[in-house]
Amino acid sequence: MNLSTYTLDQLLMKRRGLRRQLLTQEGLKDLRIAVLGGTTTNELVDLWEVLLLNSGFRPTFYQSEYGRYYEDAVLEPREIAAFKPDIVYIHTCTLNIQQFPPVSCTEDDLPSFVAAELNRFRAIWRSLDSNVGCQVIQNNFEMPAYATLGNLDAVSPGGTTRFVQELNRGIAAAASASPKLLMQDLHSIAGRIGMNHWFDPERWFSYKVANTVEGTFAVATSLNALVGAMYGCSRKVLVLDLDNTLWGGVIGDDGVDKIHIGKETAIAEAYTAFQE
Repeated sequence: MNLSTYTLDQLLMKRRGLRRQLLTQEGLKDLRIAVLGGTTTNELVDLWEVLLLNSGFRPTFYQSEYGRYYEDAVLEPREIAAFKPDIVYIHTCTLNIQQFPPVSCTEDDLPSFVAAELNRFRAIWRSLDSNVGCQVIQNNFEMPAYATLGNLDAVSPGGTTRFVQELNRGIAAAASASPKLLMQDLHSIAGRIGMNHWFDPERWFSYKVANTVEGTFAVATSLNALVGAMYGCSRKVLVLDLDNTLWGGVIGDDGVDKIHIGKETAIAEAYTAFQE
């Protein structure tokens, strides 16, 4: 099924019908996924389920209650262990960061604040590894919605942007060191969507859903790609025309010497950049 023919509103409105239709496919691979959320994750799971079904998986989901990602993973992991997930996804955002450093924070003090926040997540990863033993996906953090220190926010040790950047480096290092921990790059996803189209205060204060619908769909699409890569289902095929696609002009009509390619003109340089 080509889901790209549906608008996002149509996907949400017709999700149940699409789900029933996709479940009739033969050869679906069963997949059990536990989603531990710092936000309300129902909308995310609904969209992710349709995408996974379309990719050949039959997912069964466990969802934590809002904000109980730490408690479910560390304090009460037996319920997740009993669910026997193939994947645990920890979905958090900057609103879930427990303690940002004060504005007066110094360079010497900053590492202790970073370590304290990272240690909460290390406890989650250790507990899941000990009690569940499956693949864990942990997202990093998007940039804060507001830079409290302006241009200094990414420089000062007391800046929220600087703090998030340090946390993201720590999560990346942990994922690089452990094959059982995958990092979802929420930071880049939010950047591509654009921060003005990422966070919706009304949805957050009303439903504890941090993202716009567009943002949630981008997260679900990213997760679908991650799962496909984990199970060897990724396929990338690029089919291109040549004339006026890889180069400017039509070789059969203009001749090789007359096509636009190289560095001589803006159009030629654009085609060269596309090839590279």
